[in-house]
Amino acid sequence: MDNISILSKLSMIQGTCTKKEIKIANYIRENIHNIRNLKIEDLSKATGIGYSPIYSLIKKLGFIGYRDFIIAIVAEQERLETNNLYLDATENIFLYYQDMLERNQQTFDNVKVLETVTLLKKAKVIYLAGLGISSLAVKELATRLFSFGFTCSLLVENENNIITRASLIQPDDLLICISLEGKTMAVIAAAKEAKNNGVNVIGITSKYNSDLSKYTDIMHTIVSSTLYEKNEIFISALLPLIYWNDNLIKTLLSVDKEHQYLENRIKSNKILKKYC
Repeated sequence: MDNISILSKLSMIQGTCTKKEIKIANYIRENIHNIRNLKIEDLSKATGIGYSPIYSLIKKLGFIGYRDFIIAIVAEQERLETNNLYLDATENIFLYYQDMLERNQQTFDNVKVLETVTLLKKAKVIYLAGLGISSLAVKELATRLFSFGFTCSLLVENENNIITRASLIQPDDLLICISLEGKTMAVIAAAKEAKNNGVNVIGITSKYNSDLSKYTDIMHTIVSSTLYEKNEIFISALLPLIYWNDNLIKTLLSVDKEHQYLENRIKSNKILKKYC
């Protein structure tokens, strides 16, 4: 997490924080522009919380001392302001997109993605589960994998259907679960049932140590676009998920030395052109 921005870290570790630490984190977010001269005693007084939870949160963010934390977060905000990321969103949406993608690039784990690709190539059937916004990313990924010759099955209809079908997945299959917050109960239950059957499970979420992570073999963490909502900036939650999908496909093709998947894609495109 060393290269990940502080605001991103605050969002990602929230699931591991105590109520007091969450209160401190929320205060920091809400007062981000007035934090330069904020002493630890002022933060303690403003939140009604003692020093110990403050130091605990700072340690989780990777800092040894309070002053180092303040200096780092002020420097980060100065960079954002230099890039005009707090101007009118309708005029600067490109900059928000750029910042969002840079934050996600920082979290991208090439080793985990390669391990995921290995499981993809071995799987007889790839099941993909998600609800709400996550289901849109699931459908997009399934469509692309299908075009490269993979056998895919969607678990997106309703909660009961997702859980029931997941309980029937076989050990030589693969389950990919997408849940932005990592706490969608049906998706977690699906991962648990599949895991009980000896199935490899891949998870994608924006929270470290989420409930979903308990039942995954490989967990990928993204930075959610909800990061900007404190500033009334509402970027599509699909952006980081589609970016993750793109990186997975790129990695898949990079190890396709015999061009098997690319040839499948070309063949499927030719068939479509024949009838469309």
